[in-house]
Amino acid sequence: MLTPADIENAEFKRVARGKGYDCDDVDDFLDLVIEDFEKMLNENARLNDKISVMNDAIQHYKDMEDSLKASIVKSEKAAEETKQNAKAEAEGIVNAAKQKAKEIIERANSEQYKIEADTDLIREKYEALRIKIKTLLTSELELLESSSED
Repeated sequence: MLTPADIENAEFKRVARGKGYDCDDVDDFLDLVIEDFEKMLNENARLNDKISVMNDAIQHYKDMEDSLKASIVKSEKAAEETKQNAKAEAEGIVNAAKQKAKEIIERANSEQYKIEADTDLIREKYEALRIKIKTLLTSELELLESSSED
């Protein structure tokens, strides 16, 4: 790449008078070219620095984006796991409640059967006792009647 020093140190062949350019005009023009060339090099360096800073910023934002994407994926996964755990826990609670309800119903049915059996036994005993009392009263009545006849 051509540098301002290359332009400044450039030497040209001298030609016979009348066929060449005025050395002062060429030197003045070269001074202008050097000055503009230095400005362009400085501007180019400044823009390259700016590009570098912007590339660093872009990389920083890309890293942030990747981090955010990873966080979102982790959050979605955690939410799904929590949802599955809650569903499993709810199913467990429902199943336990159903089992407990079944046990309560079985106990109630068993108790009902026992109460019905006890009630039947009491009815049988009542009926037997009623018959005994009736028989006893009938025999006592007959005894009273036979004794009053005498």
